[in-house]
Amino acid sequence: MKRRSSSHSPGLIFHIYNRGNNRGVIFHDEADHLFYLLVISEARVKFGFKLFAYCLIPNHYHLVIQVGDTPIYKIMHWIQLRFAIRYNKKYAHTGHVFEERFHSELVAKNSYFLELLRYVHLNPYRAGLAKGLLDYRWTSAHSYFAPPGEIEIDSDFPLSVFSDDENEARTRLREFFEAGITESTTDPEPAPDPLHPQKDAWEDSLNANYKDFGIAAAILRGESRTRRVAAARRDLMRRAYQAGISPHTIARHLNRSISLIYKELRDPELSA
Repeated sequence: MKRRSSSHSPGLIFHIYNRGNNRGVIFHDEADHLFYLLVISEARVKFGFKLFAYCLIPNHYHLVIQVGDTPIYKIMHWIQLRFAIRYNKKYAHTGHVFEERFHSELVAKNSYFLELLRYVHLNPYRAGLAKGLLDYRWTSAHSYFAPPGEIEIDSDFPLSVFSDDENEARTRLREFFEAGITESTTDPEPAPDPLHPQKDAWEDSLNANYKDFGIAAAILRGESRTRRVAAARRDLMRRAYQAGISPHTIARHLNRSISLIYKELRDPELSA
């Protein structure tokens, strides 16, 4: 994790990802994959979080988690410590198993959330490990479209976005995911990465903010702390976030620390 935030609000959604130390393999065989999923399942019960998605690639993983009462850093510390202890014993390994404690991105329940789910589930395809959505065993795609899958996930909210009818929702969600495969095979350019939103979304947020406040972007990036500038800066952060731009990208655009961005976006309404 690049920076641990001391703040915590139940209901926040995080994209969690990490890879092996020195980009090494962390899931060598079936037993390694199954043990990691077992640990996640136990943590889900122990800490009361919702698991919307997972993907285990040989040298890295992705999780999409909505926290309850327990902060994300405590959850991930417990998960990674359990896995690392077993890994080190099994492979007579010393030193770090993972490159970092973990990386995290705050996520809103908007179009970015759905794009993130698609991105996570299509990781094996983009890595050349699968030709289709269900060709790779170690993702939650099977839990969505060929239940029960390897472990239980919390699919109600993602499905409800598409339809109140469960079967129709599964069909439409699968079509949405597989559209990402079609786009990447017919378009010579790489499919847009939802973790690095397009410039248009930032420009639209900036223009809408300027219409309301009339303050130039250069001033918002500067050091002014007047009430009007601070209000405009806060408004821009939230507009951009709701448009699907990640907190880390907002921080870079505004020349602000990621901890400040997280603090401003902590409003529970953003995760409702």
